[in-house]
Amino acid sequence: MRADLEQRLRYCHNLPTLPGVALRIIGLANNPDSDLAEVAKVIAMDPVLVVKLLKVANSPLYGLRRKSENLRQAITLLGLNATLTLALGFSLSAPLRDVQHNALDTDLYWRRSVLAAVACRALGAQQELDSPEELFLAGLLHDIGMLVLDSLMPDEYGPLIAAVTNHDRLGFGQPDYARLAEIEREVLGADHVEVGAWLLRHWNLPEYLQWALTGSQNPANANIPSALIPLVSCVTVAGYIADCWLHPEDEQVPVRAVEAAKRWLGMDDESYFAVLEVMATNLHEISTLFEIQLVDPLYVKGVLAQAEEVLTIRNLRLMQEVTEAKHRTELLESRARTLEEQNRLDPLTGLYNRGWLDGVLQNEFNRANEHGWPLGVAFIDLDHFKQVNDLYGHQAGDEVLVSVARLLIMHLRQTDMIARYGGEEFLAVLPGIGTDAMYRLFVRVLETLRNTKHVVKTGETLRVTASIGLAAHLDRGYRFESYEALVLAADQMVYAAKRRGRDEIVIYPGNNEVVPPA
Repeated sequence: MRADLEQRLRYCHNLPTLPGVALRIIGLANNPDSDLAEVAKVIAMDPVLVVKLLKVANSPLYGLRRKSENLRQAITLLGLNATLTLALGFSLSAPLRDVQHNALDTDLYWRRSVLAAVACRALGAQQELDSPEELFLAGLLHDIGMLVLDSLMPDEYGPLIAAVTNHDRLGFGQPDYARLAEIEREVLGADHVEVGAWLLRHWNLPEYLQWALTGSQNPANANIPSALIPLVSCVTVAGYIADCWLHPEDEQVPVRAVEAAKRWLGMDDESYFAVLEVMATNLHEISTLFEIQLVDPLYVKGVLAQAEEVLTIRNLRLMQEVTEAKHRTELLESRARTLEEQNRLDPLTGLYNRGWLDGVLQNEFNRANEHGWPLGVAFIDLDHFKQVNDLYGHQAGDEVLVSVARLLIMHLRQTDMIARYGGEEFLAVLPGIGTDAMYRLFVRVLETLRNTKHVVKTGETLRVTASIGLAAHLDRGYRFESYEALVLAADQMVYAAKRRGRDEIVIYPGNNEVVPPA
């Protein structure tokens, strides 16, 4: 706060002053050694306060079974802390209401303060907080800084309120409190929240009330003690709920209240509506205690009906948003899968590509080592394929590669993996298969290749054969240090097959079975 503004506050004679009873009650509230007898003695000095406390103790607000016949019984039933807090709230209400104001609509301001207090208490109960009276008092005083500024500098403050007040068709002024705080800081160097907190310190009121004001616009304020954040959040949301009762004609007010309750208190729709119902039940009692008509009785059912409508619409919107979000997620997942497929597949043959092959080989090699089962690798290289491209063209060569790829897939298990290694080379990974089974499988592959006629678009019919090298990890006593070494062994067997005349199978280490050409 600016030093000059604080100086004006300190020496302003128009600020609300506390009656003697309120000062004594504050002293008792700040004294941990206070007892019931002292509290009763102080409160008894104010007959009006005694009557109000008896009304509270015997009202449905507390639902106490025993009826209080005198002040001592009321204090005993309410408890020391609750009595002090309620007494302080009642003793402050009179001087605050009696202050003369200029631009501020005093009646609207006071009704909003009491409604915020009721809402704050109901929210605290819903959140299972243990201080209903403290919550009530915090809600009651949370905008007291507006009273102070309007009393301190009426000529300067009046235009600020007018600038942020929306007048509806019924003539009720509804200030935009967040925008008001922004303008106050720009023009005055401090907002009504800071001024209110200063006044509470000046009055020596409990520290939790000062924090309740400080965080009333933003409970996420980093300076607020963590233990007080639930209370401060209740104060914030209570202001939004109070506006629902004062401005039922504004359709956006209940929407903002529901959003605030969810944001700051994590409340679901059922809990939020339950708070409004509690308020509706208690409005008559509170109006009697504070001698003010808070809400037109005709509005009560309307506000609840409006809240139900807002919650219904909000639920429908949320369902729609969830559906749309699910659709977007599915679309993104589909696109991701498509991109993943594109990244791991060879665009010509549809087989896995070389890049994806390395990852599969590493994983299968690790599994073979972990479980002790064999891992077979087959390297397939089409014979004299350059001649196919030279004689018939690359397009025909591509058609033959696609046809061979389909043939290889037909002969392999679903658990096997076949990839285009490059050009006319293919590599098959066969988990759990040893040399003998792999040999028998590729004998059939070679036979099928020899007997297959590949018809290309130009009308020609082509035949191709292949040279195949086989190597197996953890079979026949052979163990490779890495999957790269395993693939290299199979590749070397391909060259051995070509040296023997092609259209053959050679098994690592190369001095064993071969398949004779047909």
